[in-house]
Amino acid sequence: MSDPLAAWLKQRGLTLVGDPPMVQGLGLQLALTPVLRNEWTHRIAEDPDGLEAELTSMVHAPGLPSGWFVARSGVRLLLMARASLADDALHLPLSKKAAAALVHTDPEERLITFLRNGHLEGWMTDLQTAHDAALAGLDAVLAEAKLELGRAGDSGSPLGMLSTTSPFKASLLLAPGLKARVAEPLGWPLLAVAPCRDFLYLFSDRALIPELGSAVVHELETSPHPISDEVFQIGDEGLEAIGAYTPA
Repeated sequence: MSDPLAAWLKQRGLTLVGDPPMVQGLGLQLALTPVLRNEWTHRIAEDPDGLEAELTSMVHAPGLPSGWFVARSGVRLLLMARASLADDALHLPLSKKAAAALVHTDPEERLITFLRNGHLEGWMTDLQTAHDAALAGLDAVLAEAKLELGRAGDSGSPLGMLSTTSPFKASLLLAPGLKARVAEPLGWPLLAVAPCRDFLYLFSDRALIPELGSAVVHELETSPHPISDEVFQIGDEGLEAIGAYTPA
């Protein structure tokens, strides 16, 4: 059975490869999640010009900086689903379902490029240096985010949210400066759920874990950039998944 989206992309020099599928070609590589596939399939019928303009802006966006001195300010770690990663993308596995990918983004955070060994070689830098720059980049995003506090559950336990439009919102779980920012109002070690790029809850009361389940699963199933339905614990020793709302 023919795939209308695959045929539409092929006419524009792009192909779907792998499982889960990635959109590749013309210098572009993009994970095609089920939600994003459904959205694009709808748009090729209802708004093909708009979708084509969007893809064109991605393909013709400025390339990566040629030198590390300039490039380092755009390096980040991106929290994402392990299943969506290309095999050669530089990344750190975090759990059964999540990983931190080493990426570069433009100053407007409009285009995210997954980094590979060739990028680091071209910049004449090493993985540790790039990783350190990525953490510094997350701290810069964290510094601009606003911590919003609410109450949840029958006991009215504190629930924190970091308000930012950055696509690295969920990735702030990995920011070295997170403890200094949230420990006083929320406690430490901390628990967190990050089902997609733009959804992050921080809390310390384990009684909230079952109460947040429906929201986490809904976001995971409907977001174009799903990550994981796992519950994470963040402490001085790092981040680890302590459970999940659905089986791995």
